[in-house]
Amino acid sequence: METIKTIFARYSCRGYEHEPFNEEKAIEIIRCGMAAPSAMNKKPYEFVLVDDPTTLEPLSQYHRTLEIAKKASFCILIVGDRQKQPTDAFLQQDCSAVAENMLLAATDLGLNTLWNGIIPDGDYMNALIKHFNIPDMKVPVCLLIFGRGSVGPTREKEFDEKRIIRGSY
Repeated sequence: METIKTIFARYSCRGYEHEPFNEEKAIEIIRCGMAAPSAMNKKPYEFVLVDDPTTLEPLSQYHRTLEIAKKASFCILIVGDRQKQPTDAFLQQDCSAVAENMLLAATDLGLNTLWNGIIPDGDYMNALIKHFNIPDMKVPVCLLIFGRGSVGPTREKEFDEKRIIRGSY
């Protein structure tokens, strides 16, 4: 099954070579994100497509991953909408399911990826809100980075059977 190969091919890429922005791939990745399940089918998300990652430069003081992003092809900020999903736990889960779909879709399309998490109510989140003029009741949940990787995986994906609890604790 190709899905399983894609899951094991994906890794957190921490180095990129410049490659021109490909809008077709970006839209296909977002389309795949929108196919993710969401609690009560609220679909509480929007996407800020950043086709020139150097525009993130003013934010690099808040998170070192943005230095990595500058050489990527594009980034997508997933923004959760608290008006559509007022429960923050579900909002985080819904946006995380979207992010995972997008990361796998990008891998299948030949791109490398990095998931940049955002701590709720932290300085980085607040800087993103200000930088992108994100309206009230909407919150940045994660920033995904896409492009052609210049570095490979740093470790093997490990299966650890000891993490499986059968029946109950």
